[in-house]
Amino acid sequence: VFAAWGLGQFVLGLASLVVLVRYRSLVPLAFLCLLIEQIGRMLLRFRWPIDRIATAPGTAINVALTAIMILGFVLSVWRPRVAVAGA
Repeated sequence: VFAAWGLGQFVLGLASLVVLVRYRSLVPLAFLCLLIEQIGRMLLRFRWPIDRIATAPGTAINVALTAIMILGFVLSVWRPRVAVAGA
């Protein structure tokens, strides 16, 4: 199970790297795919929790990475307003 998950992460990361290098206009789509995957894993974790003794340190890292991906997505689709000359 963990090997398949790792392979999925590798393929998604590689596809995102290709988008970043070659297809810049698809960067918002890459961010959206990464966000869907990350939020989906978070929702699955709440639906089927894993019994733990204490809170895993990766929880804070996942929340921070999700916030960074949301910021990246917003910045990738945001277009600044262009000032009209003579207005």
